[in-house]
Amino acid sequence: MTVEKTKISTELHIMINIVRAMYKTLEEDWTKQAKKYGLTSPQEHLMWVLYFRDGSTITEIANVGLWHISTAMHLIDKLEEKGLVRKERLWNDKRASRIFLTKEGHDLQSKLLEDDYSSYKLYTIMQEKKDAFGLEWEQLTKFGKAVVQDLYGKEYTDFLDASAKQIKALEEKEKES
Repeated sequence: MTVEKTKISTELHIMINIVRAMYKTLEEDWTKQAKKYGLTSPQEHLMWVLYFRDGSTITEIANVGLWHISTAMHLIDKLEEKGLVRKERLWNDKRASRIFLTKEGHDLQSKLLEDDYSSYKLYTIMQEKKDAFGLEWEQLTKFGKAVVQDLYGKEYTDFLDASAKQIKALEEKEKES
């Protein structure tokens, strides 16, 4: 094996395992958070997708949720059974539907908005480490979004930017109150 091949293999090995460990921690915390509301973490994720894009089609939900369309449909069905979402057939295409939060879904989403997310270990540790290493959060997110855009496209990073703006507006509104 050449030195270059060994370096690439070592970097890939480290990257895979770092990302896996970070995701495992995030998933554990997200599962605990969602469970408080009788949801799974994918169901909570779908609730957030609809908070930012209520009235999305199943395909749009699958794209921004990073799910296969059949997974998105299954999640939607489960939330519909819980009375949190409703499907509305498109008048011009009876095969397609738009998905909306119900009143109960909006009420639950309000609780999710007010909840304390400080228990997410990954976020807390990343905040500490970025400061210790002298990194700027904007640099980290800019790098991450550039990578993700190459993987999932501009539509996905546009969703991230738009939803982040909505959160920022909520934070500013809260400060004014």
